[in-house]
Amino acid sequence: MTSVFARAVVKYGERGVQYSLQESGCVAENIHIQTAALGLGTVMVGAFDELEVGRLIGVGKDEKPLLLMPIGALS
Repeated sequence: MTSVFARAVVKYGERGVQYSLQESGCVAENIHIQTAALGLGTVMVGAFDELEVGRLIGVGKDEKPLLLMPIGALS
């Protein structure tokens, strides 16, 4: 999951960053619910190298990786 904080900041000022982070939490919750409904599993990963992940997924210079959520079969 990524965000371009500048877009939210233009509309909401500095609270735009907070709103972006809150929204990412809501999206993550829905991903957890949907994976469970499908019999799959996921976890939120926040400890990663943002620059390397950004490079691997091809984000723009203003886009910031927030969290990773690998999805897979439960064992």
